[in-house]
Formats: sequence, C-alpha cells, structure tokens
Amino acid sequence: MGHKFQHLSDAFPYAKMTGIEPSVHMRDKALERGIKLEYGTLDTTGLPSASQDVICLFQMWHHIAPSQYRRCIDELKRIIRPDGKIILLDTFAPE
Repeated sequence: MGHKFQHLSDAFPYAKMTGIEPSVHMRDKALERGIKLEYGTLDTTGLPSASQDVICLFQMWHHIAPSQYRRCIDELKRIIRPDGKIILLDTFAPE
C-alpha cells in the first residue's frame, strides 16, 4: 500500500524515487494515500539500465517463485548502477 515508500520519501525528500507495483489494487490503495506507484514487476521493471542508485525491496521476495529468481536478479543487475546498493527486507518461511 506504499507505506514504506512513503517513509522513504519523508526521510529523503530531495531524492527522486520510483515505486513499482504489479497489483492494480495495491497501486490504487497507495494512490488513496497520495502515493503514485508505477506498474511493473521485479523481472520487468520498465526502468532504464543503470538508472538506480539504491533499490529497496520490501516484503515482496517471498512472492517470487524460485523459477523466477534468475530473471529477477538479472533485472536488478540491469537497473542498478555499478556502485549501487540493494536493500532487501522480507520474511522468509523456514522451508
């Protein structure tokens, strides 16, 4: 619903940020809170190559099927700048 995106926007008001969300429902919920998220998926973000200084992945990796890991990692590598950082925060099941 964009709340973590909102926290980042509040903490870094001068940073240019793009939020990506595949779910229409979740984008609409975020928009109700004044947060505009773009359509995209982790394996097809639509972002330009080497365009991101920092990528934050919050509570989403567990939704990725293991068969999609490589495509998602390849997309992250494509959009992150050479000296960029990736922050991954998730809850993983024991299996």
